[in-house]
Amino acid sequence: RHFFSNILNYIENDESEQAKEYIHSIIESVDSTAIKKYCSNETVNMILSSYEIDIKENDIDFKYSLNIPKELPIEDVDLTSILSNGMENAINAVLTQDKSKRIIELDMSERNGKLLISLENTYGMAPEFADGLPVTGAEGHGFGTQSIYYTSEKLKGNCHFSVIGDRFVLQVIL
Repeated sequence: RHFFSNILNYIENDESEQAKEYIHSIIESVDSTAIKKYCSNETVNMILSSYEIDIKENDIDFKYSLNIPKELPIEDVDLTSILSNGMENAINAVLTQDKSKRIIELDMSERNGKLLISLENTYGMAPEFADGLPVTGAEGHGFGTQSIYYTSEKLKGNCHFSVIGDRFVLQVIL
């Protein structure tokens, strides 16, 4: 979303050369990212690999259990929307913690034809909720949780955001 917004901004401002340069820089960045094998699903591997540098550089304790098949019952773009937004939100939340308390736990599995995603993270400030969704007054934020919600609804699934103890919890069933 961020990349497309930047490209669209260049195009709308008749800055086609800048748009081309930006696209090339994205391609180079993606090509230089080593894809780690977390599981048999390539899309999940690509998404998690794209966050690996942030996780390491920020001393985040990232734990995961991924028991999913190579092929999932949802489109890659929908999986990317849910998992990328969830990971981005989790990383932003844990960065408000001391390094010793930065924890993200991801559990993905498929049971009875349903994809189950559970993403938990520590946080510095408890989130506020409105109509079951976490909300923020910070400019440019809040779109990720809305995207997760709308994608889940579109797929006739369910998502739930909550706080349990010292953890923010996202649960998705598709």
